[in-house]
Amino acid sequence: MSSSPNNDLSALLQTLRSGGSFSTRLTAPIDDLAIEVTGVGELGLPVTSAQAKQLRLVARPAKYGHGERTVLDRRVRDTWDVPRSRVRIDKRRWNRTLRPMLDAIRDDLGLPSESSLSAQLHSMLLYEPGQFFAAHQDSEKDDQMIASLVVLLPSRSAGGDLVVDHRGESVRYKGSSSSLTFVAFYADTRHEVLPVETGHRVVLTYNLVLTGDTTTPLASAGSIAPTTAGLLDRHFAHTPEPRWKGDRQALDPPDRLVVLLDHQYTERGLRWSHLKGNDAARAQVLRDAAALAGCEVALAQAEIHETRDCYEDEPPRWGRRGWSDWDDGEADDGDQRGLTVGEILDSTVEIVPAVGEALRFDGAVSYAELAEVTPTAELVPYGSEYTGYMGNWGNTMDRWYRRAAIVIWPLARAFAIRAKGDPLGALDELLARTATDTSSRSARADDAAALLRFWPDAVRRGNQHELVPGALKLAWELGDEEFATRLVEPFAIEAFSPTDASMLVALAEQYGFEWFDHRLSAWLEQHRTSMVRATPTPTRTVWVERLPELCAGLRDADQDPRGLGPNIERSLLHHIGAWLIDAVRKSDRITAPSRRELALAELAVPTIAVLRASGVAGDPQLRDRIVNALCDPALRTILMLVDVVKASAGMPTDERETLGAGTIAQHCRRALEAALEQPRRASDDWSITEFDAGTCCDDCTTLATFLTDPAAQQTTWPLAKPRRQHIHHRIDDAELPVTHRTTREGSPHKLVLTKTIALHQRDDERRRANAASLDIVQQFLATM
Repeated sequence: MSSSPNNDLSALLQTLRSGGSFSTRLTAPIDDLAIEVTGVGELGLPVTSAQAKQLRLVARPAKYGHGERTVLDRRVRDTWDVPRSRVRIDKRRWNRTLRPMLDAIRDDLGLPSESSLSAQLHSMLLYEPGQFFAAHQDSEKDDQMIASLVVLLPSRSAGGDLVVDHRGESVRYKGSSSSLTFVAFYADTRHEVLPVETGHRVVLTYNLVLTGDTTTPLASAGSIAPTTAGLLDRHFAHTPEPRWKGDRQALDPPDRLVVLLDHQYTERGLRWSHLKGNDAARAQVLRDAAALAGCEVALAQAEIHETRDCYEDEPPRWGRRGWSDWDDGEADDGDQRGLTVGEILDSTVEIVPAVGEALRFDGAVSYAELAEVTPTAELVPYGSEYTGYMGNWGNTMDRWYRRAAIVIWPLARAFAIRAKGDPLGALDELLARTATDTSSRSARADDAAALLRFWPDAVRRGNQHELVPGALKLAWELGDEEFATRLVEPFAIEAFSPTDASMLVALAEQYGFEWFDHRLSAWLEQHRTSMVRATPTPTRTVWVERLPELCAGLRDADQDPRGLGPNIERSLLHHIGAWLIDAVRKSDRITAPSRRELALAELAVPTIAVLRASGVAGDPQLRDRIVNALCDPALRTILMLVDVVKASAGMPTDERETLGAGTIAQHCRRALEAALEQPRRASDDWSITEFDAGTCCDDCTTLATFLTDPAAQQTTWPLAKPRRQHIHHRIDDAELPVTHRTTREGSPHKLVLTKTIALHQRDDERRRANAASLDIVQQFLATM
């Protein structure tokens, strides 16, 4: 089997080097560094023990960045910070040494000679014996910052070495007793200060800011770019193997390539001109290859989330660096002692365009689109979280990484890339194109076909309210029935508003009423989960409130030469009426009275809306069907129907008649009068009749016998634990006024059930509510 083009590209990019390193060490004489510290005086070099003690008196404990906060935790950072306001450096003398050092550092880090570095003093630190700074990553405090510089002042000390790590390579730097030691490293590399063993260590830290461009042509770029372009061509023609059975992502060649680089960047620091080290060399080759292959490129930030299985191989131990490594002050539990991380269980990659990139693209990256210069597993995560055994899952470790990425796509697929990231913009673009000539029609048809490949997912994740108008118009303009079907079918009915009525009629005119009725059924069947969570999308009950307006729009649509608007209106009302009746019946079957009453109450306003819409449509048969269904004596809908009567009380008499409100009110009066005519519960009547035992089990039948017995207030029932739990659930689910407790004597233990005084209190409350409802209904009927 031939290797994949993505793997071949990764292997090629790994061979590209900028000629520099991720860190460097230089030394210089002490002659040009003159430092004066307020409260201490001029600092002698090498730093003496006496001066170190004086610095300690004017210093404060050093804090570190923890996410958006700055915190103090000596388990992570134990050192002293001399306030920068106290430090005075003779810059004119110091620049005689510092500037040549910065040029040398630039060259050692592999930055172009045309660029330049400047140093911004960040802090002066004092390390005493035993003090350290755990592994961390510096935050880039300026958009132009590219590296950090540590200047170790000479002193007689041992320990306190600076260790810099990148991609599994570690370099350890020591100070000097007589010279200045300059250590510079890219800002995203992890580093730590080991504990000082003897003496004192004093350092100056600087932010290194870049001026100029990091990109520089490679000597071998002329031969590498064509080879890389060939790999790009293979990638965009290659159908990848599915990762698992049924994986649909691998059905088509990918539309783009996402190359993950090695370094991390801040949001505003990620620019073509400020790529670090080998990233710059690889980016230049990829840009040259993209031009040869007819592709476009963009920079992006990538967020990677991996879940791996893990197991404990020894108990966790507290060490010098605590339980975990740190990333700019944030805990990383991924390398906890005693945990071995194993195979990957799941992974996701999300990308966002870098600041300044005009293109919006889809954030989710499939495995088929991905190429990694360095495997993510070889990098250090910025955060991790261990989860113990959870039943279906064993022990797992979640890890999060950030990497820069280069996104590449063929010019011929540029529309598909834009459309995935901005479906609404894609619709607008297709609608804006003229279709008067054959070439334009052909191009629009090709791009429309590309849109359909991912359209259902775009609708599911997008704002359907925004997408519907353009989708309806495009479906009408292209005049292709198959395309129109695939374009409009993913929507849910809740996405449509009264303003869409004219286009709905136009589509029915163009493709026929039968076609439209099938689409209507599909829209009604779409689950609510298909609607975007981030957008305030109405529920079906809320959406129905605007049904009368939508029906009026369908009836009065402008472009309706065949008069299909009323047919569409009746079909919509037929479906929504059936939904309403079904929703009421389902709500009535809810066991818990409080939940049942709440669910039914939420259907009062939709009921009025559907009845009003039937009036707009002039469809009394639909109205009567709904009214008769809701007034079924077998349903517990009286309180809901009283709400309907109450809401319609302020309407004109003719509108109330159109709604069937009079019929509803008469039904409510009969039911309420019958309920109030029943004698009050006697003080010794403990019967509970609303429990439905059904055909569940013999235990539920026994429970029902106890509940309906007017003389029985308490019973003791020997039951095994699973059967006791079942009875507990049935009582609690039905919200019965019955307590249950277990007497742990004998075998099996005994379940004690007791009917409470709440039974009588509920009856009294129900009678008062029925009397109040009857007053409302009678007042309403008096005005009819």
